[in-house]
Amino acid sequence: MGNKTLKIPLSKLKTSVENPRFESTSTDEEAVTKMFKEMGEELFHIAKDLVKNGQNPSTIIVLYQKEDGSYVLKDGNRRVTAMRAIINPKIIPEEFSNDRSRFEKLSLDPSRPDFKKIKCVIFDDEDEADKWVHNNHAGTQGGVGQITWGPIQDARFNNRKGTKNINALNLLEYISKKSPDIQISNEFPLTTLTRLLNSIPFKSAIGLKIKNGIMLTDLSEEDFLKEMREVIVEFDTKKRNVSDVINKERIENYIENERKIGRFCSKHTETLTNIIAGKNTVDEIIDSPDDLENETSEQSEGVKESETKENNKSVKRPKKVSKYKFFENVDLTLLDSDPRCVGLKNVMIELKDLSEAKGSQKPFEKYPLAAGMVLRTAYDQSMKLLLKKNKLEKNVPSKLSELEGYVGNRIGQWSPEPGAKSDDAIGNYFEIITRGSICGVKGTWRDVLNATVHAPGSISITPQMLETITQGGMRTFIERIIAYPWKNE
Repeated sequence: MGNKTLKIPLSKLKTSVENPRFESTSTDEEAVTKMFKEMGEELFHIAKDLVKNGQNPSTIIVLYQKEDGSYVLKDGNRRVTAMRAIINPKIIPEEFSNDRSRFEKLSLDPSRPDFKKIKCVIFDDEDEADKWVHNNHAGTQGGVGQITWGPIQDARFNNRKGTKNINALNLLEYISKKSPDIQISNEFPLTTLTRLLNSIPFKSAIGLKIKNGIMLTDLSEEDFLKEMREVIVEFDTKKRNVSDVINKERIENYIENERKIGRFCSKHTETLTNIIAGKNTVDEIIDSPDDLENETSEQSEGVKESETKENNKSVKRPKKVSKYKFFENVDLTLLDSDPRCVGLKNVMIELKDLSEAKGSQKPFEKYPLAAGMVLRTAYDQSMKLLLKKNKLEKNVPSKLSELEGYVGNRIGQWSPEPGAKSDDAIGNYFEIITRGSICGVKGTWRDVLNATVHAPGSISITPQMLETITQGGMRTFIERIIAYPWKNE
């Protein structure tokens, strides 16, 4: 009895006909059909992750080698099926044409691994292989098996990365510390609390402000704790759920109804109390699309009045205008006369035109995928211009991920651009772009933009996403690069 770890050609592996997830099948073709019928969407997400990150080295494929030298796939059916479909989308039955089309796009991604050989652990005893596979999938087994993380453990693990639920996690841990009598479950709905913390009506009700890594309130600490304790308890005990606060209207109704019974009525003061100053707190930059739309509506949706005649009377009616912001009024004068800036200049002219065209619906709203492609190019060209300005234009990588790495390894070494505060330098916005996320979309901002070029349609680009990215930091990042001085000049 023994096992060994080897790299095995993917061509030698077949989808298991005895996958415990389903009833047994007779052939590889039937097994693949069953997989796509039952979990086609899962397989696509696994495939996207494999294209982006390669095979997870911590979860190795498990094989049993028969006496004739052939292999039986014991663990890793979804991953192997996804890799096979990336290499050859034609293994996907024609009845699943949508899945095949999506895998064809992934197959053409020039940055994907080739998956010719994959790392596997190979057992010469089937019972021994089954024992370890069972440990992986049969629950906790009193601690022998794997324990799935809840939302809070997941957020703690990701805390150092600046993920979207960090503010909610920091606030929960603050409440726990200040109110030890409250036992918050590991299944607490962090994303729901994040939704509330990104909502203007809710933040106004509890006097909350989040800026420069600090959470402040204009309530007394005692009143703030009282209000938030009740919020935490009712969502943790499922007295309320996300449907009660799914959008701005329902959040407002929730607050209004609770005020009738004395909640959210604490006295606001002119003094701001420092609640949390955690180094990993995320500023009010990364919002969910729904909340961004609501906040944009309040802050920037204007109306222009036009006069019409009705029943012989002159009445004023609002004229609809775009509520999203993209690249309006950006100053390109510093790019005008220098031929070294031509790449960024040309693409920025188009971004400006996409934003400033007349009409209630802007071109970037009508064609967000195309606008995302242009924005992706602007991001690329801005980094290349920054390297030129620092005399590092030689041997610049062409692949976006390598270009980002090249810039990221050096950006902290350069002196801040004139007039920029230490927390407002180019490097800070570069970090936001490469770690910022959008609610409901897996990956960072740069991943979203990269998908517009390498896998159009794999992510549904919306005007809200474009606004989140540009107003959250991309526009400032590009403008600061435009203003950045040429080295030794």
